Amino acid sequence: MGGKYPTPSEAVSHYIEGIELNVEKYEKHAKTIGARKLGEWFNKALPAIYSTVAGLPEKTGTIRTRILNRAVPVAEKVHELAEEYRKSKVRALATAVASPA
Repeated sequence: MGGKYPTPSEAVSHYIEGIELNVEKYEKHAKTIGARKLGEWFNKALPAIYSTVAGLPEKTGTIRTRILNRAVPVAEKVHELAEEYRKSKVRALATAVASPA
């Protein structure tokens, strides 16, 4: 390193070395956050799914009608909540990697 600041290639190599040295710390931190987020997701998801099920129409009509009226809304709610959970996991992982633990 010739000057006060590293060259771009030196900066990249320093960054990569720092990540490699702290991978275990980042992984542990991310797993802790992930477990907490999963617990939060279950606490939020189950009541939302139950309320969706409670609001379903009676089991009447053809099998196709029952699936469209009963199974599809539940599947959509589960998908929506799972999508929120995946987004929170990605945010948590990005935060864990970006901030020191």
